[in-house]
Amino acid sequence: MALSVLMTLCSTLGAIVLTPLLTEGLAGQYVPVDGWALFSDTLRIVLIPVAGGLALHHLFPRAVKAVLPLSPVISVVAIASGETNQALMPAEGFGRVRE
Repeated sequence: MALSVLMTLCSTLGAIVLTPLLTEGLAGQYVPVDGWALFSDTLRIVLIPVAGGLALHHLFPRAVKAVLPLSPVISVVAIASGETNQALMPAEGFGRVRE
């Protein structure tokens, strides 16, 4: 199990850095891409929630254990509300394009 967790950690951290680099390098040949904006968006979407979840699990293990059975429902509601919010809001500021 430890190897699986380590491999997942490495691939997640690698994706945070490599996705903006590869997107800017490859797709940037055809369309303008702001790699730094993509990097900051990726940090906000991936790293901050993961770090927050790890911190909560470390600081409040009993509370996390109590909420754990409800986490699939909470995840679905959070993702659905985020998707609804993205659909209703203008796309300004997310996935910014370099001028």
